[in-house]
Amino acid sequence: DSFLTEPRNTLYDRTTISWKSSKGSWRRRLVGDNANDDSSEEGTAPDPVDEDYERRVVVADMEGNSFKCEVVVNKVNKAVEESQTGDIFLSSFPCSPAFFGRSQLPNLSKNDGEMVKGVLIRPPLGDPLGCKRSGGTALLNEGNSRQVDAERGEDGSSVLQMIRRGDCNFMRKVANHRYAEGIIVINSNPYELFVMSGDITQPGKNSGYSDDDLPVSVMVSGQDGEAMIQLLQDEELKGNKVNSEIHLTKGSEEVITFPFVKGSKDALQVLASNGWGIHAVPHSPEQVGWQLFITQHDK
Repeated sequence: DSFLTEPRNTLYDRTTISWKSSKGSWRRRLVGDNANDDSSEEGTAPDPVDEDYERRVVVADMEGNSFKCEVVVNKVNKAVEESQTGDIFLSSFPCSPAFFGRSQLPNLSKNDGEMVKGVLIRPPLGDPLGCKRSGGTALLNEGNSRQVDAERGEDGSSVLQMIRRGDCNFMRKVANHRYAEGIIVINSNPYELFVMSGDITQPGKNSGYSDDDLPVSVMVSGQDGEAMIQLLQDEELKGNKVNSEIHLTKGSEEVITFPFVKGSKDALQVLASNGWGIHAVPHSPEQVGWQLFITQHDK
């Protein structure tokens, strides 16, 4: 599986290689994905993102499929609220999807992507990390677990629940709020993104749900998560209702968008908007690893 932002992140084998463009130099830093240890100790924070660059995140498999990940925040136009149309765009943010539940790559490939929409809900009071279920007990892998009330807005509408990173693994967070339409995890690091992995133990037989029942879940950077919360607070003070959408949009070779990512069993191609790219091919069967070639393109 591969993971790329322009110009920042690429992921191979559950490790993020973070690239940052800084007017004339490139910086590389390796970041583990903390699959089952959702700790908040990130080491030294990187330099702030250069806002001159448009940030995009693309995930790809090795069968030619790629998907752009984006969170869109809108306010409801009161004049047309009853018809559920006419949302007014506020902002959008790049995201990275979880590799479990409805956002994992096999599901995205089967469904040609995903798009979920709901009322944007800030991290829960008293449990902003989302590690407690109703009643304060654990949920994931718990035998004979009782059902949790469906998560809905005050008017019964679907919700997108924000949760902060930390304290427990990502699958537990999502399982604890699995009746939400979608989950947005706010990273504790202000600038970094990575792919969230599942719990190796998987849901218990008596939990009443499977991995495929878990909703679409994505991560946004800490800086973007705080911006989303501020947008929500500002609009609520004005008496406005705020909706959000998670888009996992399938890429197309007919309409090229950058970064362009295409993978196969024989090679991985990554093209940037500045005319440069990377072509990666595996070593011979006797050797482990990949050969990387810097290329130019005219797409």
